[in-house]
Amino acid sequence: MTDGKNNPAKNNSKRKLNALDIFIILIVILIAAGVFLRIYVVKNGALPGQTAKLEKYAVSFLVKNIRGSSADCFIEGEELYLDTTGALFGTLTDNIAITPAETFIENAYGEYILTYSVEDGDDGRIDVRTVALVDGYMSDEGFLLGGTTYIAPNKQMILKSKNIVVNVTITDITKVS
Repeated sequence: MTDGKNNPAKNNSKRKLNALDIFIILIVILIAAGVFLRIYVVKNGALPGQTAKLEKYAVSFLVKNIRGSSADCFIEGEELYLDTTGALFGTLTDNIAITPAETFIENAYGEYILTYSVEDGDDGRIDVRTVALVDGYMSDEGFLLGGTTYIAPNKQMILKSKNIVVNVTITDITKVS
């Protein structure tokens, strides 16, 4: 007969936690808390219970190849909104440059040359370069518009105002002093 003291299967089922097991469990919990806080701070710009300090930035952008009559829709002080969420993007400044639309075409020699749209009143095509004042902050990941939406130079997005909906390309982000 065998008694329960010498049975190896029974001895394994009654193991107790030792100091090393507790240490490993604490390390795993601390790592999980650190990852959570890192994600939370990047997403919200601040620790829980704090608010991110939004600052003023000037965001330059380009609107390419739109109808000439649309130039009247770019007015200083006009508010722009993100088309996807409806959140405020920013307010247009007086820095609005309207030029004939630029296009590259290939000539007979296979070279690309820059050409401009023919100015034909309201039916001509134009490019608009302008600047909007926005609220946001710069994080390790880049610029967060309103503390929530990541934007960067060369990012394309759709903006709307009460007069127009346009596809824009961000060209520069500068902190306003």
